[in-house]
Amino acid sequence: MTKSHRFKSTHVPLVGMAALSMMTPIMGEEGLEIRLPEILVTDRRETTYPSRLSLTRYLRPIALTPQSTTLITGETMAQQNVSTMRDALRNVAGISLAAGEGGVGQGDNLTLRGFSAKNDVFLDGMRDGGNYYRDAFNWERVEVLKGASSVAFGRGSTGGVVQQVSKAPHSKEVGSVSMGLSSAHRERLTLDYNMPLTESTDAIRVNMVQDAGSVAGRNVVNTNRWGVATSLALGMGTPTRFTLSHLATVARDVPDFGVPWLFNAPAPVPRHLYYGFSDDFFNTNADVVTATLAHDIHDTLQVRNQFRYAHYRRQLRATKGGDISTTLGTPLQDMMVTRTMVNRDSTETMIDHQLDVITSFNTGSVSHDVSMGIELIKETSTPIVATITAPSTPLLTPNNGAFNGTYAAPSRTVVQVDTLSLYALDTVSLSPQWEITGGLRWDSIRSHFSKESTHLSSLDSVMSARGALTYLIDSTQSVYVSYGSSFNPSADALGLTAGNTSLSPEQNQTIELGSKWSLWNQALVIRGALFSTDKLNAREINPNNANEVVLAGHQRVDGIEIEGNARITPQWQVNWGYAHMKSQLMSSRYFPAAVGGPLANVPLNTFSAWSTYQLPWKIEVGAGIQYVDSRRASSTSSTHDPTTGLPKEVPAYCLFNAMVSIPFSDKISTQLNVYNLFDLVYYDQVYPSHVVPGEGRSITVTVKVNW
Repeated sequence: MTKSHRFKSTHVPLVGMAALSMMTPIMGEEGLEIRLPEILVTDRRETTYPSRLSLTRYLRPIALTPQSTTLITGETMAQQNVSTMRDALRNVAGISLAAGEGGVGQGDNLTLRGFSAKNDVFLDGMRDGGNYYRDAFNWERVEVLKGASSVAFGRGSTGGVVQQVSKAPHSKEVGSVSMGLSSAHRERLTLDYNMPLTESTDAIRVNMVQDAGSVAGRNVVNTNRWGVATSLALGMGTPTRFTLSHLATVARDVPDFGVPWLFNAPAPVPRHLYYGFSDDFFNTNADVVTATLAHDIHDTLQVRNQFRYAHYRRQLRATKGGDISTTLGTPLQDMMVTRTMVNRDSTETMIDHQLDVITSFNTGSVSHDVSMGIELIKETSTPIVATITAPSTPLLTPNNGAFNGTYAAPSRTVVQVDTLSLYALDTVSLSPQWEITGGLRWDSIRSHFSKESTHLSSLDSVMSARGALTYLIDSTQSVYVSYGSSFNPSADALGLTAGNTSLSPEQNQTIELGSKWSLWNQALVIRGALFSTDKLNAREINPNNANEVVLAGHQRVDGIEIEGNARITPQWQVNWGYAHMKSQLMSSRYFPAAVGGPLANVPLNTFSAWSTYQLPWKIEVGAGIQYVDSRRASSTSSTHDPTTGLPKEVPAYCLFNAMVSIPFSDKISTQLNVYNLFDLVYYDQVYPSHVVPGEGRSITVTVKVNW
């Protein structure tokens, strides 16, 4: 049976490098028709779960995509009053947060399906490599794609990737202003305004944010952030479309490195104690300029040319409470904390150019949907690091005055990474019920490292593959089995050193069996998967020689995930997600005693749920729960406490949040959010040298005006 294919030339809003021009299959008597639908993005909350991803390399709707995907919609983020990436990702099963270490680890730091994903964050389809805290003010939604997939994303993606989808210009004039005040002495102002420049084809959209205040339950720590996002769209609804966008964010924060470990557990001190100095700082500037030109050559062929320039600046001087040298039985008031200083001044730049071709054609009775392209990336990093020392401080009465330590002479490193990539993905429809997806990507990565008199270079040439077999129950339900590979070169985070520059990339693979069901006109959407991810040759650092790095570790995570969205009644909606992950160090050269133990920051169980109910007069109430199991600080025995012999571990926790929203009119509404309802003391972010307590209870009242 021959299947017909055509592209409908219609407006697909573009922001930065993203074009939401996904092909939507429609099952019919004559076969599978593929077309480009019009997506109109407005400020109104979404009423249904999105049916497709924003990434043009994924040519099938979510229900037929053979990969685990989770979407945090604009509706959910608005209900929860989400302001950061970390808060948004708490809705995703299988994600846990990690504390930053040094200058490299600062910013959004997360673990996805058991493996670090701090370098796997994308903005509108292109890499967003800056080490900064991302604000939600310009997001339409957030997409999480799980499993190794370097075919689609290049280096990284061991456990998956996080994709930020920006708000896009559209053809109607709308705007909104919101102001929020928090019991934690925090205020937040946002502006969202869309202005058409012509009747239907051109528009500009501007979003702004100012967010400043302290952190509930923590002394000294505070944030002061602001940002502007501007996007111009030309030719909407025509065969040729152009978008130019600029995202600029600035942060002037006092960073939080939490509390020290005492033996194998977080030190039993009050949550508010801060072990840094009052003038510690973490200053960041992020500027991202993106241009996209998309053209429909004819009904079955589209070409997209994308360009991005990104500039990230970091200035960090922070303090963490390090070792507590003591013996069992020593009173807490007699213990001293050795302060460890972190200092870094770094600038990162990225030039990224992508050319994509999206086409559809038949070979006999078999249809193909193909995405292929070429990508060129040039990245640089110039960190300047100085060694700082500071006096110790009492455990129970830390000195939070101005910095009184000493600086040593700084060292300067220059890193440059040039990447050339060729890729192609093909979804082959063998019949109305069976599809095969296959893809290949070749990456050539040339790295340069310079520090003082040391100059090193390396060249990595890596082939990545992805394949899947999908059984289509109908147009909204499927069962699939998939395989994906990925790789992590030493230059993944631009963190080259003399010890790892010449090292080959880590190799990863994921095998997944999954199913997706959308029932009763999306009243119930369920996604489930069994998966196994292996990092076959993990980097290990010799504990006796930091310059000796080898590829000798084998790490594995086996798991099951179940996520869903349910519209139980027109007034009652529920989102939920559960993940069970068994992580294990399979082999190790330098840490054989740790073999068989779990990996760092991987909870055995995670669960989240969010439910809302609409009362009369359009009053909306909501409640949510977040459960994260206990987590270890390290995968190796080197971080076992030498006194107790036990691994450093934080206990499980369960948080409850609540919300009520009251509209005064069609244009004015107010919303109250309560976070950590029962003021639980818990540990949110872990690292071998410190652990960061979660925020205490806080209440935020937000007033929003629409026009």
